[in-house]
Amino acid sequence: FFSSPSRMPEDGKVTIGEVDEGIRDAASACTKAVDLLKQHTPQPFRDLLEPATELADMMPNITKFGLGGREIPGMPDIVDKALAAIDLAELFIRKVVDTLGCCIQGCWDCIDTAWDCVWGIFTSIVTLPDLSLLSEVGQMVRQILNLIGPLVEAAMAGLAGVGGALIDAAPGPVGDLLRMGKGLF
Repeated sequence: FFSSPSRMPEDGKVTIGEVDEGIRDAASACTKAVDLLKQHTPQPFRDLLEPATELADMMPNITKFGLGGREIPGMPDIVDKALAAIDLAELFIRKVVDTLGCCIQGCWDCIDTAWDCVWGIFTSIVTLPDLSLLSEVGQMVRQILNLIGPLVEAAMAGLAGVGGALIDAAPGPVGDLLRMGKGLF
């Protein structure tokens, strides 16, 4: 990844392609928490999971249009924060599984109906990590989406425009068929 031990680029610049793997791994850790706790998953997991999933869905187009090398301004530490978010999520999951895992697996329906009570007792005896970093990384990913989303949309619109122009200019019977097909959509 990066040559420095902190994985932060020496020049302080990071590209979308460089953060993709860390964000995917963070989203994977958040997915584990959602799978484990379902609707009771703390909000910071969802704060990161939702934009990270959007970015993952957008990555094929980012790559297709050559936008993976696009610099992300003002976020030289996003990779480090994504890695720390992964560690944080895994620590949280491990604490929940170590303490409540057998109950969650064995009698989820009972726990689910009494969740507030169970969670209250659990958090009174187990110290959980502060999850605010997950929300912070989620906000950073939203900023990336706000930066790159319009570029992807513009590239797709340009491609559609070029495709339409090629269909309109296609000669002969093949062109006639293509134009007829285009008219159906």
